[in-house]
Amino acid sequence: MKQIDLTDQVSKELCRLGADLAGVASFETMQSYGGQWSQVKEILPDARSVLVFGVRMIDSTLAPAKKNIRVPQYSTMCLYEELDRISFGISRYLDDSGYQVMPYSPYLPVEMGKESMGLIGDISHCHTAYEAGLGVLGKSRLLLTERFGPRIRILSIVTDAPLRPGKRLEKDYCHKCDLCIKACPVGAIGNDGTVDVLKCAKEILKLGLPGVVQFVKGWVRSSDDEKQAMIKDPPFWEIWQNLTSGIFYYCFECLNACPVGKRK
Repeated sequence: MKQIDLTDQVSKELCRLGADLAGVASFETMQSYGGQWSQVKEILPDARSVLVFGVRMIDSTLAPAKKNIRVPQYSTMCLYEELDRISFGISRYLDDSGYQVMPYSPYLPVEMGKESMGLIGDISHCHTAYEAGLGVLGKSRLLLTERFGPRIRILSIVTDAPLRPGKRLEKDYCHKCDLCIKACPVGAIGNDGTVDVLKCAKEILKLGLPGVVQFVKGWVRSSDDEKQAMIKDPPFWEIWQNLTSGIFYYCFECLNACPVGKRK
């Protein structure tokens, strides 16, 4: 089977499964980033390509975030389930074709180490998508795509399949725009293109791991009566709900603010 034929077939299968965007980055190119990519090579020594695809978010479900956070939370939960379904489907497709695959989670699980603190994935899907030509990195450090702006979630699959890599896009969507910087409620996005991930996490994940840590700290210092009051308080119930649903996002402001790819 020719390389171009396999790439086209995989793209068609991803489209059939429901992906909105798809591309390929050369594994050699991704290795040049260093860091975690060295471990990827150890796990799959014959890796040749990184297949990356995305599923768009539904714009109208993000807008109510300030009034009812559960609307975008539920929509995001459904989106990640869709990504998982497509990932398993295309992984089986490549596996049935005789290739090895190694899909990486777009959300959870992540390494819970002292250095990463649960904030850094095994690989950067945004950089993989950037090298595959699906979009560019914005001031928010999110992937900005022409059709959907940053309102997309992406997943990467390392494989030994000889897929044809894409090319970087040479575009600047952020020229003279600072709407995401102004929209961030905690000032996590800098004018120099950097993002303070700890500031961001304390807001977007405030009732995720940061919330659990703060709750436990308060718990160990509390009297028995105070502990009874704490477990009868809505924030504790919210933490329980997040742990059961797996969705912890409490901020969508940079996504809402970005004009790129936004529907009129």
